[in-house]
Amino acid sequence: MKALANPPIPVKMVSKCIMILKPIGNENEADDWGGARIMMSDPGKLLTKLKEFPEKIGDVKSSQIQKIERIVKDPANKFADMD
Repeated sequence: MKALANPPIPVKMVSKCIMILKPIGNENEADDWGGARIMMSDPGKLLTKLKEFPEKIGDVKSSQIQKIERIVKDPANKFADMD
């Protein structure tokens, strides 16, 4: 996925949701797809951090949840098309 210059919108939106949660710690959601590609530049590290994330779920802020809810609820993002 990181090799895609312009991935489908659902891929961008899922990546943005992950960036909002900051599993690695230095993600900047404003960086959009370019930032997602940087986040995925070390897939082993990202996968490890995502597997460890349930331990940090209590650290998720309500503002992060609200941002993700807005993305998921936006009908333009068409998450249903990801099947």
